[in-house]
Amino acid sequence: MSEHQTRLATGEIQFHQWCEPPLEPGEYHVEVAQTVQELADDPTSKGSYRSKFSFSVAGPRFALNPAEVYSVYPPKGRIGDFASSLPHVVFTRRTLPWERSIIAGSRKTGDTRPWMALLVVSAADFPAKDFPECKTRKLGELINPAANQTWVGPHVELASYESEDDLCHTIDLPWEVFQRAAPRLDDLAYLAHVREVNTGAKETLSFLADGWFSVVLANRFPLPDKSPVKALENRAYLVSLEGLQDYLPGAAKPAADKPVRLAVLSSWSFHCCEAFAFKASMNQLKVQLLRIPRQADGAAGATLTPAEKQVYDAWDLGYTALNHSTRLGEKTVSWYRGPLVPLYLSRETKYRFLPAADAALRYSPLDGMMDVTYAAAFQLGRLLALQDRHFATALHAHRKRVRRQINEVLGRNRLRAFLGTPGNAESDIMTSCVKAMQNGQTPQSGSETWADLPPSSDAFLRETKDEKATQAGELQLTTDFDLTIPQTVCQWLARLVLLYRVPFTYLVADERMLPPDSLRFFYLDPGWLKCLLEGACSVGRSVAHDELVDEYLRDKFLDFAIEQSLEVRTKPQLITSNSAANPTVVTTLVPHALKSNERILVSGVSGSNAEINGEHPVTCLGPTTFSLPVDASRGEGQGGSFVRSQPSDIAVRQPAGRRPNWPLTGFLLRSPAVEGWQGLEMRAWKDSAATIPLDPLRIDRLAPDIMLCIFNGKVDRIEVRQPPEGMHFGASVDGTGFRKLRLRRLNDNPEHDEKDGVAPGPGHQLTGSSQVLVPLRTDAPRVVEVAQLAKALKEKLEALRTREATQEFTSADFGVEMVDSPGRVVFDVANPQDTDAR
Repeated sequence: MSEHQTRLATGEIQFHQWCEPPLEPGEYHVEVAQTVQELADDPTSKGSYRSKFSFSVAGPRFALNPAEVYSVYPPKGRIGDFASSLPHVVFTRRTLPWERSIIAGSRKTGDTRPWMALLVVSAADFPAKDFPECKTRKLGELINPAANQTWVGPHVELASYESEDDLCHTIDLPWEVFQRAAPRLDDLAYLAHVREVNTGAKETLSFLADGWFSVVLANRFPLPDKSPVKALENRAYLVSLEGLQDYLPGAAKPAADKPVRLAVLSSWSFHCCEAFAFKASMNQLKVQLLRIPRQADGAAGATLTPAEKQVYDAWDLGYTALNHSTRLGEKTVSWYRGPLVPLYLSRETKYRFLPAADAALRYSPLDGMMDVTYAAAFQLGRLLALQDRHFATALHAHRKRVRRQINEVLGRNRLRAFLGTPGNAESDIMTSCVKAMQNGQTPQSGSETWADLPPSSDAFLRETKDEKATQAGELQLTTDFDLTIPQTVCQWLARLVLLYRVPFTYLVADERMLPPDSLRFFYLDPGWLKCLLEGACSVGRSVAHDELVDEYLRDKFLDFAIEQSLEVRTKPQLITSNSAANPTVVTTLVPHALKSNERILVSGVSGSNAEINGEHPVTCLGPTTFSLPVDASRGEGQGGSFVRSQPSDIAVRQPAGRRPNWPLTGFLLRSPAVEGWQGLEMRAWKDSAATIPLDPLRIDRLAPDIMLCIFNGKVDRIEVRQPPEGMHFGASVDGTGFRKLRLRRLNDNPEHDEKDGVAPGPGHQLTGSSQVLVPLRTDAPRVVEVAQLAKALKEKLEALRTREATQEFTSADFGVEMVDSPGRVVFDVANPQDTDAR
């Protein structure tokens, strides 16, 4: 795990001016010389030895890996009210905007200007309303153009690993368009910064990121259409400015009056219209439980026929009718319900053993239809297990190991019988094993009926009572057999219980359940999950002895799979010494899961004793403390980070208070906002006052516009928030120009803070009197004079005594002042009462 992993709390954001790359791209030469005095008389070497080697550091220059782009704003291809927001692009690598210099050659010390820029143009910039074509050309057709060429381009030298035959995307912008859209050289220093955020409430892809993002923003507001209901197309081009400093607006070089050829690193288009925005998209959501809605096409108050009532009642329970081909080839229609249900289903402590999927079929005598819900779950689990060779192999090896132990016990008992012990050893052993595993479970009662409408009765309801085993010599699970489930199996089942690998059609069997612009809440059906897991665990069952393992798994695998699922959405954590008196003693917030003599890597420790950094064995002092055998006499180690040697093995166990909290609930969100905003944050609380947060077990994008969220407990309130790393920059419209309202303070002076109930601190919004007019270019509409705006912001904040006058006003400060608060929408959930609906 990276030592730069953010430690900010959920919802916090911190701005940084820039992140200097460890090495800039280019050619490097290393020469090592060593003199050996004892060999000074050697006639050949004279005791002097030298070695040279060269290497190259490559980096993006004329092309950019699309994976480097984390998100863009405005969202690609979207229609929205973006006319008062400055577009920007967010990168996953924090050093990317500064890995090269805009002036060819090595970056000078203190030069924080990015080598790239984001240019925004609209259809109105071109007489024919047609955007210039983006073409693929060779580098030789881009760089170092001759004076007689009909275009101008960057003047750079290629590295040894680059060739003029390499391809890149280019665009030719008319000279006057480039002069309007491009930033001045002084503006660039404020158009890139770094954001550090907490990723705990994001989808898995964003959750696994380290929380550091670099941002490059444009200097031009998009142009809307004159009509408020029409959308005008705008395009954003991320281009390289390396070697183009002489052609930027305000440069001393005379106008070329030729098209400027640029290397395009990324581009996207969007449309400006007042009718669309993030909150508008969220307000269009129809919030309901996950089920097929009843049709309202009948006359008001019309009496339903028995058949219609039966169908509507089934829909209310989350069912849908699907075509069903039986094993005999017959065609019929059966009920099916996925694992996401609109009602609370209690979790049983005992479940009936299922030898095959057909054992889970249920029949309704009221309508003559089969319920294939649990049978489909069992069969799906079996198919998924067979599809994963590693899981199937690990499970088979576990069965084989247990079977070998059973055979050894049977062999000893046969020998005992041969020596005179009466009775059938194999029969006795098998019987005692099964009885011990059942732990007093009684046979299933024959009370399952279909008195209520389809599938509402619980076919897996079991009656249990405590019975003590009294037979002498009965085998004990904890002593006679090692039934520890392999970690590979546990982790695979933990992901399966969170519905990873489960096809979407099994989750939502009917599209009417999740129409566009909808938010659907659900409970997880533990019976469906049990059948899914049992089907997966049935792989490799071949002999009667395997039933011993299955009998054990029947009552245990759902428990350990759910418990393991709490650790699926976790990532390695830095373990930091927080004891100033004795920095060799490390205290962790949660159980560290280390063992004595296990080696960990100590890194990032400041002090005079450099040997403290490196691998050391630990001595466990308690569940949350351990010590290191390092010299701490001079206080070395304070503030250092202690990290395991292998990040993949950093397993921080869950605190005792964090356990599966049934019922597990969540929601499905289908909205253009999911596709438009990468890294949306989802938070949930157990109470409507938002005082008891719920841990997210899974937040994942199932389709470009569909998000699945599962939480550990019953959700009463949720919040959907725009990603803070993608917070856009904007200003309020003021006549024909723009004005930045409500600046943010950059120090601890609360004199002009807005009384909005928000905890005071740097970044807190000031009162309405803190306003700055956004300066625009006179010859270029909607283009911001960034350097002048930064100066105006600095002077206004100093006049209000909300920043220190002795400090430099950086791009981080500029970003704090220009950023708009992220949009957030809160939903209060009106869930049914927690009564078992089955």
